[in-house]
Amino acid sequence: AAFTVLGALCGVLCILVLMRALIGQFRGLEAAQASLAEKSHLLETTLEHIDQGLVMVNADGIIPVFNQKAIEMLELSREFVDTRPSYPEVLAYLQRAQDYATNEEIVKDILQHDLERQPFQYERRRPNGRLIEGRTVPMTGGGFVRTLSDITERKAAEDKVRYLAHHDELTGLANRGVLHACLRDELRHHRRGGNCAVLYLDLDQFK
Repeated sequence: AAFTVLGALCGVLCILVLMRALIGQFRGLEAAQASLAEKSHLLETTLEHIDQGLVMVNADGIIPVFNQKAIEMLELSREFVDTRPSYPEVLAYLQRAQDYATNEEIVKDILQHDLERQPFQYERRRPNGRLIEGRTVPMTGGGFVRTLSDITERKAAEDKVRYLAHHDELTGLANRGVLHACLRDELRHHRRGGNCAVLYLDLDQFK
C-alpha cells in the first residue's frame, strides 16, 4: 500500500511538473505572439507615416506591401490594391491612366533593371505634373523594394537657383557670368581664325 501511495504521489508530481512546463510554454508562446504583434504594429505604423511611398515586390512578382503614401502618389484605387495585384498588373493599370505615356523609354529601363536585379534610380513626371523619383533595391532571394519620393518642390528650387546663377533677377537677361563665358568661347574661336565683335550699350540713370 505504501509503494502504491508513493507511486501515485510520484505520478501526480510528474503530472504537476508537466503541467507547469506546458503552462510555461504557453506563456512563452503568448509573450512571443504579443511581441510579434507589437513589432508588426510598429512596422505598419512606420510604413504608414514615412514621407516616401514604399512598394515591395516578392519573387513571384506579387506586391504584398503598398504603404498609403505610395497609393496616394500613384493615385491607385483602394479596391485595386486590395486585390494584391502583380507588378505587371500595376504597370498596366498606370499605363491605362496615361501614366508613362510621355516617356515609354523609362518603362523599358525600369523593366530591364528589374529583370537584371540591379539597383536603379529614375525620375519621371506624372500626368498630374508631379515629379517622382524612384529608387529600386533588389532583395535576396528575388523581388525588390522600391521607394517613391515627390521631388517636385526640390527640383523647382534647384532650377530657380540655377536660373538665378545665370540671369539678372530684375531684367531676366543673362548676367555678366554668362557674358564672360560667351566672350571666352568667342575669343577662342577668334584665335582659330573666326570673327568676333562686341557691342557695348550703356544705359544712363539705369538702376
